[in-house]
Amino acid sequence: MPTILFLLAGSTEELQSTLDIVSQRGRVVGAPFQRQEVRHHVVSPTEDTEDPPLLLQGDPIQWTTRYKYLGVTLSNEPNYCAAYEEDLRAKAVARRAFLGSRALWAFSRLEAMETLATRGRAGWLGVHGFVPNEAVQGDMGWSSFEAREAVAKLAFEKRLSQIPDGRWAREVFKYITYRCLRTKWVARTKRLGERYGIAAAGLTEPPRHDRRQKVRDQVATAELERWRKAALEKPALNIYSRNKTDIEKESIYDNARGSGLLCEARSGVLRTRVLRAKFTEGLDTTCSSCNQAEETVRHVVLECTELKPPAAVAVTQDPDVPAFLRAGADVQAALPDPLAMALGFHGPKQQPHWEAVEVTKRRLEHWWRKNITEGFRGSGGQ
Repeated sequence: MPTILFLLAGSTEELQSTLDIVSQRGRVVGAPFQRQEVRHHVVSPTEDTEDPPLLLQGDPIQWTTRYKYLGVTLSNEPNYCAAYEEDLRAKAVARRAFLGSRALWAFSRLEAMETLATRGRAGWLGVHGFVPNEAVQGDMGWSSFEAREAVAKLAFEKRLSQIPDGRWAREVFKYITYRCLRTKWVARTKRLGERYGIAAAGLTEPPRHDRRQKVRDQVATAELERWRKAALEKPALNIYSRNKTDIEKESIYDNARGSGLLCEARSGVLRTRVLRAKFTEGLDTTCSSCNQAEETVRHVVLECTELKPPAAVAVTQDPDVPAFLRAGADVQAALPDPLAMALGFHGPKQQPHWEAVEVTKRRLEHWWRKNITEGFRGSGGQ
């Protein structure tokens, strides 16, 4: 087994004498030294490191001014830990840069709050964590933390441009403007103004009693446009983005299993076999209830005959279909897709088809119970 020996001496002569004893003992026990690994570390900076040479079992020992032991670099400087401190500082800077690049420390406070808030909203809706954020925000009707920050800061800056001189806030605002100071406040308000399309506040602006409401409307408009664009870019939100055009709270949700499943179906992430087949190789996509077609959201909500109660939306004039299940001409014009009506989508300033939504919830609950019986929970369920 390899062994490390550390010999300490007060002088070169004393150290050589100790080396001779170690060499002799090594020959007796048959333990040769690895010459390339032996170093002579000088602690005193005044010690002559060239004369006389040190020998170990007849081989010269290389001199060194630094030696690393148990992770600590020792040197022959007056502060023998100086080299260790330099190495430690360099490693700390490198690690700090690495952690910063991984966003472990250099994170955005608002982004972290937004992430936690989105998780909370998803939990309140009773959906799984893969529901797109745009669907959660659109159905809850909440604005983002950044939008709220923009309204508060930009409206306050507009107010600073209208209050009379002599107020301390006004004087500070004038000083920063005249001196062109790049403070954190200036940088942040400039970024928010560019992001939401609001012009920077000047030193003097005509008084307006609705300045805060105007800023709020501009921020809401910009946020709505970005929300719509983000929803259109996600394939899962194909139905949602075509039928949901505003960020407003939906009143179709309650604290039931069918409510959460309805939200997942509206968002295009209901865990049907077609969706799970994208992540599970070899999974059969045929409907487990009727075995007649692929198990898609449309099939589960409208077409499957084994799910109860019967589908509540049928764009037909069949007299055998109850009147409240027949979509009228005005509804067909606003929402030509019966699936959209069954999922609770509605036109601007209109109410959802409550009976159709309730029937959809019951069908989704029935489908959920049948899948749990088959072991759906073990293949990706909640």
